[in-house]
Amino acid sequence: MEQRTPSYESLALEIIRLIDRGHSASIAEVRRRIDTGSLFDFLTGLGADPRLYGTAGQAAIVDGFKLIASTTDPESDFDVTRNGLALCLAYCVQAMAPDRSPAYS
Repeated sequence: MEQRTPSYESLALEIIRLIDRGHSASIAEVRRRIDTGSLFDFLTGLGADPRLYGTAGQAAIVDGFKLIASTTDPESDFDVTRNGLALCLAYCVQAMAPDRSPAYS
């Protein structure tokens, strides 16, 4: 089966599914995974559908998340204090708002 390039929307829906199934991760763990480029391996390990992700799409999303992470604070900008998956979801929402997102600057 051909892998599709993921969009922020499809990633957001996948993260919602993980949260709904009771998964969580620390903010520090998720930020480390973003910094090391291993976020999608981590999400797949939690049960995310790997068929949604192509290598180029993963790299583009991680680069966007790195940019957002470098210019925002989880607590003051998104009111996220405990769940790193919620932070990933906040990053998806931020990235989908090009007028406010550093990922589109």
